[in-house]
Amino acid sequence: YLEALKDANCARLAIVGCQDLKIVPAERIEPLGKAIRNRFGDIRIAAGSDAFFTEFNRNRISKDMADAFVFSINPQVHAFDNLSITETLEGQEAVVKTALAISGGKPVWVSPVTLKMRWNPNATGEEIVPQGELPSNVDVRQLNPFCACWSLASIGRMSNAGATLSTYYELSGWKGLFEKEVGSKIPQKFPSTPLQVFPIYNVLTLLKGFEGGEVSIRETDKPLIACAYRIIKNEQTIEILINLSDKTEAFKVDENPFDQHNSSLLEWNDQRQAAFGGKARVEG
Repeated sequence: YLEALKDANCARLAIVGCQDLKIVPAERIEPLGKAIRNRFGDIRIAAGSDAFFTEFNRNRISKDMADAFVFSINPQVHAFDNLSITETLEGQEAVVKTALAISGGKPVWVSPVTLKMRWNPNATGEEIVPQGELPSNVDVRQLNPFCACWSLASIGRMSNAGATLSTYYELSGWKGLFEKEVGSKIPQKFPSTPLQVFPIYNVLTLLKGFEGGEVSIRETDKPLIACAYRIIKNEQTIEILINLSDKTEAFKVDENPFDQHNSSLLEWNDQRQAAFGGKARVEG
C-alpha cells in the first residue's frame, strides 16, 4: 500500500482493520506507523476500524498508540426509511462523544460516512447480486436531495460533538458526488446520466471556506425533520436550516434570532439550498 502511495502528498493516514480484521491489531500499529513516517515524514496517523463504531468500542486501542482514532458510520443497519435514517443523527453525536472519552480526548475521525453499509463485517460469505439489481451497498437516494440534506445535518451534528475530521462518500459513481463519465451501469435502477452532479456535491460547496469553523447546534421545534446550526469562522457566519421532510414546513428555532441574511434557506432549484422537497422557513 505504501508503494502505491509513493507519489501522494499525504497529510494524514489511517491504519484500519478490514476484511476479516474488524479493527487494526494493536501489535501492528507501531511498525506500520514507523513505515508510514519513514515514507511521508511527520504526518498525523489514526488507528481504528473500517467497520462500525461498535468494533472500535469492543476492541479498544490504547490512547497512546496513535495520534487520532477512526471508524466509519452509516445510518442503515437495522432500518431503511427516511425517518429512521434521520433519527440516527442524534446518535451520531453520542457516538462521537463516547469515542472522545475512549481516546482520552485525542482527535476522533469519522471516515467514511456513507448512506449504506459498504461491507458487512459479520458476513459469512460473498454477496451475490442478482442480475439487473443494485448491490446492497448502493442506495438510489445518493442522487436524491434527501442524501444531501441528511449529510449536511450529519456534518453539523458530528462537528458539534467534537469530531475533528469526517469524510463523506466516494468521489464519483453510485456512491459518490457525481456520476462517472460512462454513466450508470443500471439506469433503470439508478437513473443518473453521465457526469451528472448529485445534490450532495452542491451541499458540500455550501460549506467551502468554513472548514475548521466553530459549530453550534440550534434547537428546533420539529427535531425529527428540522436541523439547524451555525458556523462561525474568522468573523464570518453561516446559518443553516435543513428540512428533511418532502413537504413545505415552517420551523421555530431556539430563542436566539435566526439571521436570515446569512442563512441557507433556499429551494432545490438553487445550488445552495438546504431543503429536501419542500421549502423551509422560519417562524417568529
